Amino acid sequence: MATLSADASATLGNENNVEEMSDYDIVRALRHIGSPKRANEKWYVINQKWFDHAKRAYMDAVDQGISVATLSLHEEKTASSAESKSQVTLDPIDNTDLFHEATSCQLPTSDGAVAMWHALKPSLVENVDYELLPSKIFKELVRRHGIVDETHCLERYSVETPSLSIYSRPDIKIDIYPIPCILYKCNSKNGECIDDEGVSCIFISAHDDLKVVTAKAKENIDTEAALKVRLWYRQKDSKHGDAHQRQTTDVDARNGSSQWKKVTGTKVLQNICEHVRTGENPFLDNSQETDVDAPDAEYDIKVKSNGRSVNIAYELMLECKDKGGSWARGPKEAHAIITDVKAWRLSLKVGDRCDAMDSAKPNTKYTPQWFEGIVKEVDTAESKLLVHFHAWKPRFDEWIPRDSERLQPRFTKKRDWRSQLKVGEKVELNVYNNKKRQDEWIPGHVLKIDRTVEGSERIFVREMSKTHSTFSRGTQRWISVWDEKLTEQNTHIKNEKKVEGDVSENIKQCGLINF
Repeated sequence: MATLSADASATLGNENNVEEMSDYDIVRALRHIGSPKRANEKWYVINQKWFDHAKRAYMDAVDQGISVATLSLHEEKTASSAESKSQVTLDPIDNTDLFHEATSCQLPTSDGAVAMWHALKPSLVENVDYELLPSKIFKELVRRHGIVDETHCLERYSVETPSLSIYSRPDIKIDIYPIPCILYKCNSKNGECIDDEGVSCIFISAHDDLKVVTAKAKENIDTEAALKVRLWYRQKDSKHGDAHQRQTTDVDARNGSSQWKKVTGTKVLQNICEHVRTGENPFLDNSQETDVDAPDAEYDIKVKSNGRSVNIAYELMLECKDKGGSWARGPKEAHAIITDVKAWRLSLKVGDRCDAMDSAKPNTKYTPQWFEGIVKEVDTAESKLLVHFHAWKPRFDEWIPRDSERLQPRFTKKRDWRSQLKVGEKVELNVYNNKKRQDEWIPGHVLKIDRTVEGSERIFVREMSKTHSTFSRGTQRWISVWDEKLTEQNTHIKNEKKVEGDVSENIKQCGLINF
């Protein structure tokens, strides 16, 4: 199993800036190491044998009032009796016992350099095989005593795991077996890697969710201009060398039939970690069809039967949504791929989204308008659909014939306002008015946008007063962009009038006068 071991100078930073610690401070720190308090804290893995020896050496030195000396790698372990009484000798840090393979490989870093990766022994036990030290203590020990191999500085980060109880704080753990993944950037034209070589290398842990892993990828790739991002993965091909040597066509990329698979959720990342650690492919176990989510499935079966004779590795690719509002890989938006609208209407089922037009009562001046529609029920006998209009009450739901022109593919009549939403813009929020004892729509001011996970986008909004042009200090909260209590500006509120309620005059201004 591969783990990161970067060059000491890069990993530990400039050691001249490290604040020196006294022998007493080191003893106190080694006695009470503690545990990580928050996520993303830097810790280091150190050999338990060396740690125990160092702890005893510093405790004896402090008790006897003598110093702790470092024995050079090229110096013989012989000392006079006088010297042994005046100082305690300590060897350089040696993590060699933590590795079971002498082989290593080089993977790219964000600054264009390379980092050394070594294979750790499986099933290492904390406080038996290794100890975890905070960054400050480890750097001080390296400054004082050095390390046998500079590539054995095992840097790890704390991760946040969900608590078993909703009333308890999340658990903070350190995963010493993070999975290294080469990161690529997706070409917006053909949907494949921009460069033959990876942009960088990132860790993923079994405790990381999709949002955390995507954030790590965004730290290495410029995504400032992107409206949305999503991750793809593939198993590194050990049959024919590196994965980037496999050729794919533009047609394969657009049809989603290339080796890259979309990361649809946190479970996929957990399966990747399990596959790399154990050699057992969880993608095959969780699916009857081996070609759906399991890259190189046939080859992996051979590896499994041979007792894992090769190293298993994965690669990730970050795709950004272009300015046109479409993805470079996989199916485009509905209006870009649906050519036979009649066949599309016949295929509509419960849960499908579309653009739907409401109706007008006879002898009224109201002009029907287009809204976001969601299919709630299907009447096969009558060949009609019950369509719910997003952000409108269920009493406005309407049965529409399946072959009606009032049903159109998404974003052909209504714009994709969610992907085009920006910080500083206004939206409409549905809140409960305690004084009036009813729901009402009020303006909201977008403060933050989280598009990390496709399909779970959310915004951080501040509620505003409808009677003021400048927003007041209202309630601030996160809300999903798919929530029924959120919609785009000028949907319910027009000309500073309340449009959601039983007042027919207000309803006429914004449509859905179909009852």
